[in-house]
Amino acid sequence: MNPSKYTKEEIVQKGEAIYTRRLQALVETEENLGKIIMIDINSEDYAVATTGLEAGKILRERQPDGILCALRIGYTAVETIGGVLPRREKAA
Repeated sequence: MNPSKYTKEEIVQKGEAIYTRRLQALVETEENLGKIIMIDINSEDYAVATTGLEAGKILRERQPDGILCALRIGYTAVETIGGVLPRREKAA
């Protein structure tokens, strides 16, 4: 895996933008709610799975040099400590 030319913040920003612009309407279904989507910010390829580890493994097989960003489908955070995950606004 090549080192990223992006900061962590830039990776998250690009991943969120791809999700909102292209993927949210496709993957935000009742059966996917709460699952993890892993997005390669360069190719915009993605994988959906129950865990981030599983989604990352699936996507790494297709995009071995990808720069990956994980999001929880339907929520604004992947994990929370002692709180409730806030829901994401639905795509227009």
